[in-house]
Amino acid sequence: ICDYLRASRHEGLAAAVLCPIGFLCDHVEVLYDLDREAAQVAEEIGLVITRAEAVNDNPQFIDMMADVVTSTMRRYAPGR
Repeated sequence: ICDYLRASRHEGLAAAVLCPIGFLCDHVEVLYDLDREAAQVAEEIGLVITRAEAVNDNPQFIDMMADVVTSTMRRYAPGR
């Protein structure tokens, strides 16, 4: 991400929103790689960045996951 930010800034990028789509909750990789390393690089190169918030324990997300699990259990209750 740091190399990408540097190259993109050089090409004229003025701001970026970082969204770690591979993670549903804050994780040490996200917290360090984006919130520390990428933030430091952005500051050094004068790039405005922010990180999209992870869903973490958002009640709507938890409800959606529960609905998916319940639906799947019902679908397979009679057996395959």
